[in-house]
Amino acid sequence: MDRLAFYRFLKRHIAPNVKHSQRSYRDALLAQLKTLPRWLDLGCGHQFTPGWAWVPDPELLARLPRMIGVDGDFSSIKQHVSLRSRVLGNIEALPFAPASFDLVTANNVMEHVREPESVLREVRRILAPNGVFLFHTPNLGYPLVFAASIMPEPVKRPIAAFLDGRAEDDIYPTTYRANTISTVMHLASISGFEIESCGAVASDALTAALGPLAVFELLWIRATQWGALAGFREDLIVVLRKPGDQTPVATSAPQ
Repeated sequence: MDRLAFYRFLKRHIAPNVKHSQRSYRDALLAQLKTLPRWLDLGCGHQFTPGWAWVPDPELLARLPRMIGVDGDFSSIKQHVSLRSRVLGNIEALPFAPASFDLVTANNVMEHVREPESVLREVRRILAPNGVFLFHTPNLGYPLVFAASIMPEPVKRPIAAFLDGRAEDDIYPTTYRANTISTVMHLASISGFEIESCGAVASDALTAALGPLAVFELLWIRATQWGALAGFREDLIVVLRKPGDQTPVATSAPQ
């Protein structure tokens, strides 16, 4: 039995009801797409989600009045076959007019952002009234995510590449400046968003590639199914809404 097969065996017996957070994000995204919004995906990379989590329905995407992906990595974005329009740009200074979109999403992007307040304000600017910002990002309250946050990038990159099964050049520096529930709620408030939902969700073990050694993380994942430990689950899925009355946003105090 190989390591991943052993991991799946352990998961069936320790945390059988836990689904990967990418599938939870997919479900949240599909719920938003039912309204056929004008959609912008931030930091879109080469796919909306991993292929095992979601294979987009071309007919659904074709019905969307606007669908754009923006990313700063040209080599990655040019591989994104599901996009109708691609924009090479900085998500902290989005090249779109106010009220251009009904839905903005970010899948595993906010952990890389150096100025999350700037991103939130830009997203609010380009959203139409009652528009939604949906994002999925690691939770700094999860022990292994916290460990990663204090690890030097040259050390973390090869470890993350091995555990994720990705090339090292596909691992980007992280800042974790919008990665706790309290921080997200604060940033949302000062950026003029209403918080529709902001919660931690469980996922597969980050150490799945280690096979039997993942048992310790799986036991932690199972423990977080208890309500008192829910805040220590692996990822955050956040839904923020721009108020319909276009409430003015106060300028944040100088740091």
